[in-house]
Amino acid sequence: MKIIDKILDRKVLCIANSLKEQGDIRFILGSNQIRYHVKTVDKNNPAASWRAQRAKDAFGAPRQDPSYQYVIYVRAKDYKRARKLIVGNKKTP
Repeated sequence: MKIIDKILDRKVLCIANSLKEQGDIRFILGSNQIRYHVKTVDKNNPAASWRAQRAKDAFGAPRQDPSYQYVIYVRAKDYKRARKLIVGNKKTP
């Protein structure tokens, strides 16, 4: 766990690899009044910050490129409940 995550009292819930997947997870969390934070990571350039990338986009629209990952954080006290909700809603192939 990174120091900033300890300071903000948050844990990584999951890493989504598609815009649809992260949207589904955000919907589930929001529907259950669980606060969350999403960090967008460019897998081709992990050093690029979100703000720098957003400045390149006309309206800051989410990227649908498969080279992006979405790291979803929740508060540490909500982690177990959020994990149950997310795992319970995963579709099995």
